[in-house]
Amino acid sequence: MKIHDEMSQISVPEDLDEKTYQSILSAEKTVQKNRFRKKCAWSVLSCLVIIFGIIHVANPAMAENIPIIGSVFSYIQDVIDFKGDYKKYATGTDERVQDHGITISMTEAYCDGANLFVSYVIESQKKFTEYSDNQIFQNQIGYEGITKIKSDDKIYSLNDCGAAGLTGKYVDENTFAGSQYFDLSGKEFPDQFQLEIYIYNVTLISENMKNQNISIWGQWKFSIPIQVNKEDVTMYEVNEWNEEYSIDEVIVTPIITTIKTTHPDIYRDNFNYDVLVYGDENGTEELTMQGFYDETKGVFKVSTKDIATDLYIYVIDESRMSKKKTDTDFREELEQRAIVRKVIHLQ
Repeated sequence: MKIHDEMSQISVPEDLDEKTYQSILSAEKTVQKNRFRKKCAWSVLSCLVIIFGIIHVANPAMAENIPIIGSVFSYIQDVIDFKGDYKKYATGTDERVQDHGITISMTEAYCDGANLFVSYVIESQKKFTEYSDNQIFQNQIGYEGITKIKSDDKIYSLNDCGAAGLTGKYVDENTFAGSQYFDLSGKEFPDQFQLEIYIYNVTLISENMKNQNISIWGQWKFSIPIQVNKEDVTMYEVNEWNEEYSIDEVIVTPIITTIKTTHPDIYRDNFNYDVLVYGDENGTEELTMQGFYDETKGVFKVSTKDIATDLYIYVIDESRMSKKKTDTDFREELEQRAIVRKVIHLQ
């Protein structure tokens, strides 16, 4: 039986609100096991596992008239963290779902083997400003749901890297264009897989944190085949060790450079472990955009567009450092006190 059929046969529980609340509490407890940091600010929304039947729209009139369909990544380049030539590598998709006056169109997808990028257009039959008297955040729309992939009868949960929502911007008063990216917590994606996304709440985020966010409840379900595109992807086996720390591997893709590390199991109760990345020998701008680690493994992300030719990687324990990252001579101390240091000359 196909996963579409399996999902559609599961009924929505009557006590949805209570189950949602309990799931949020459970998710918050689970996420505390991992350390996550991101240089840029974001709104964290809980991701829950609740499955619905979905109403598909065969010929929605609204999305077809939007000129950015098929080029969302290009349209939002100025506001997303990881910039790059998505158009060269992404594949167009054409799946749309409408419910409760909201049409969500999945427009493009690109998987480089280490990361998955998806773009959307969200359209409302009424103006987004009509949902609330409060000012809403202009560069993000949140959602609650579940994102998974299926390959060879195995299902894998996707890691949204701390931001359960779309980064982008409003095209007009009724339309938002945005994107989201995922990984498999450092694991490699299978060459082919089915992307399954189930959304049951679209959230308009209040610009003022004192005001309440606006939730639009509905049922939006997507299932599209994805073929990994490893064009212009280079893997560097590093295996640079010192003490019990190592830089294991560096994966350079057109959009994101991923650095995988290993460390001893001593960071359960503190945030001292970190990986810092610079683009040149004397640079002062630290490039790491996102990073997360568990008991012994770490995964850190850098925008490939920010790298010139060399990658300077430092593994540190902040308790061993005396300088602050903002100090002018921090880089000098970093050279002396980094536990592991490696320079990667990019091809």
